[in-house]
Amino acid sequence: MAGYFGFSMSNNAVDAYRGGLLPASKLARKLKKYFPGVTAGDIGNVVRPSEWHHTAKFYNCTNFYQLSDFAELAERRKLRAEIAERRSAEKNPDMILKNATVEWLQWSGSRNHPKCVGKREENCTVSVPPVGKFVKIIFKSGLEMKKGKATNGFNIFVNGKKIWL
Repeated sequence: MAGYFGFSMSNNAVDAYRGGLLPASKLARKLKKYFPGVTAGDIGNVVRPSEWHHTAKFYNCTNFYQLSDFAELAERRKLRAEIAERRSAEKNPDMILKNATVEWLQWSGSRNHPKCVGKREENCTVSVPPVGKFVKIIFKSGLEMKKGKATNGFNIFVNGKKIWL
């Protein structure tokens, strides 16, 4: 049934909830007592979504999963392996890149008239965690900045060689 339920989700998403489907975040909360430490990301990496629906004010596409997908032994083993892999990666220290050159795009202006300026900073220290989507950059002046690893226009160079994250 087309339409939107207030500003929170589509009517189809409401029907999915009633049918027992859940987004990964809510499913992770239900599975915590059986799989301690499970996250929504773990669920998304292990099981294919059953459906997707629009949610929130800006019509985000949200994947919905069935709790019964975890009844199979193979899926439970995959989820436990995913949790163990993430935990071991979290224990590893961050990769530190010293004397790095960092390039990024800095946006300004309005939504209708955006302006982009390429920025470059040398002699930076970059901290790259083994897990996560962001890197921490410390400039030679002492200022800090976070950038997404997959951000368009973001590059790190050490000794003239590009570092792929």
